[in-house]
Amino acid sequence: MHHNKLYAIEQHDQLLDLWRQQDVHNLSVVHMDFHCDMRGLLINRERQRAYGISDFLWGIDEGNFLTHAILEKKVSKLLWIHQIPGGRDYDHGTVKYESDAFALSTGWVSKHLSKHFVPFEYRVIQLEDWDGFQDEDVLDIDWDYFACKQYSTSSIDHRVATFLSTKFLSIPPQTVVCYSPNYSHPSREQFENFISELAIKFSAEIIR
Repeated sequence: MHHNKLYAIEQHDQLLDLWRQQDVHNLSVVHMDFHCDMRGLLINRERQRAYGISDFLWGIDEGNFLTHAILEKKVSKLLWIHQIPGGRDYDHGTVKYESDAFALSTGWVSKHLSKHFVPFEYRVIQLEDWDGFQDEDVLDIDWDYFACKQYSTSSIDHRVATFLSTKFLSIPPQTVVCYSPNYSHPSREQFENFISELAIKFSAEIIR
């Protein structure tokens, strides 16, 4: 009997719907993605706090669903793993840091440090620097981590194999994998194969 769940979704903002349905709070998330999906969030990394800023108000979409999840306190800890290309340097409308020229030039941080924030543990690394899942972690994978249109199609299988060959001491009880057709190469067959192999690796039930 499978105790772990693997959710396959099409658009990444569907994950916020899932978390709302599950009524979860204070999740620890390993977020593997070319993009941050935290547009409209400013993070004070030293104090480990997160603040919503103006463009957060632009509804919910694939680029800011994590911002909503963090400010709703559904996610209180996040490790963002990306490859290069990938990350803030390659992302338009990306998450802001307290040290950014934007924040310094506008005085945003000094004006808002005492105002509303949520505690938020945050790190960003690449796969080779990751020490694996902690017991409480859930896994969120955007297929563009492997198949972003900025990568060559010939590199997809190698990227997938590198991840699947990684040995983990613990396995997440819940994993979500999103196809993200707007950002990934047309690679549905490879995506489906990855879902199947990951379900075997994690002894997980696939839920669509």
